[in-house]
Amino acid sequence: MTDIVVVGSANQDYVVGISSLPGLGETVLAHSLYKQAGGRGVRQSIAASKLGARVVFVGCIGDDADGAMVLHELRSAGVSTVETEIASSATGMAVVYLSDDGGKSVAVASGANELLGAERVGQVITRVGGTDRVVLVQSEVGMDIIASSLWSAHACGSRTILSLSPYLDIPTGILKLVDLVVLTYSDASSLLSSHESSGDTKAVIDTIAKALPTSVVLSLDGDGAVWVEGEERGQCKRIFGERMAKPIGVGDIFVGALAKKLVDEQNLGDAVSFAVQAELFSIACGGMKPSYPTIDDLCSWSVKQKHVVLKTESLR
Repeated sequence: MTDIVVVGSANQDYVVGISSLPGLGETVLAHSLYKQAGGRGVRQSIAASKLGARVVFVGCIGDDADGAMVLHELRSAGVSTVETEIASSATGMAVVYLSDDGGKSVAVASGANELLGAERVGQVITRVGGTDRVVLVQSEVGMDIIASSLWSAHACGSRTILSLSPYLDIPTGILKLVDLVVLTYSDASSLLSSHESSGDTKAVIDTIAKALPTSVVLSLDGDGAVWVEGEERGQCKRIFGERMAKPIGVGDIFVGALAKKLVDEQNLGDAVSFAVQAELFSIACGGMKPSYPTIDDLCSWSVKQKHVVLKTESLR
């Protein structure tokens, strides 16, 4: 059985810790280096699976050592890789530079991700999708993959989520196939700059709601999230507590948790609150690597944590 079909990118992340980002032509010494399974598709799959969802990952990974490590991470988290293609190519790679002052620079070599075919993706979703399933796709894959995924999911009655990060201008005809768009405030900056908005939370979400013909969740980068569904507007925000730096990939834990809770037929407001809690758990764990919570982790943490309080309210 399947709850969530994730169509997305798969990379091996090489994360380099440095004192400060180098200038043009400058060489700096790193003080740390680690590898982790990356790509939004992989991270969102792991996040949803660790929280109890039955997840199938649809992507393309190379037949090299990096690919073997990514597959191991997926399978260890309980993600099904039966629909993951193994290609005679290098696995996608992301080199991430993180400075001690919070700066970040990323270079991505797509590798095997470019070999993921739209026709094959559509066939997989037609085969494993259904009215009781969620299809989650990210904008890191090509527009043809996004379109094929959404058309096929719509045809078989699956609920569709588009993680619009990085932000892309999606044709209206394709957006109409999406039940829910998830994006971050930073990713929405180009969208907001093309529309008038006063900058307060309600005005921002109203502006996005007018621009996107679908339900929308806007993550506030560790401070909570706001959402719009029809005439409803709401927010779940951190009302006090020290703001901490976000490890690479924590935003994907938010998306994976959101998808998992929507599979449980929770309303959007409850699902957003759950996703914010999962994201804050990972941030609070500290370190450079994302910490993927389980349900037990969240239950225990919600009782013990004292430094973060969430408030959910209507914005109508």
